[in-house]
Amino acid sequence: MKIFSFSLRVHRIIITIIFRVFFKKNLKYDGGSLFRNLN
Repeated sequence: MKIFSFSLRVHRIIITIIFRVFFKKNLKYDGGSLFRNLN
């Protein structure tokens, strides 16, 4: 279970980074406010 929770946390960080890069490059918009609404 410990490994699963760790991988889940890493997965979440990777998804967050990908979304931030995506928003900055394609939409030229800071995704921080959107992530605050989602989390």
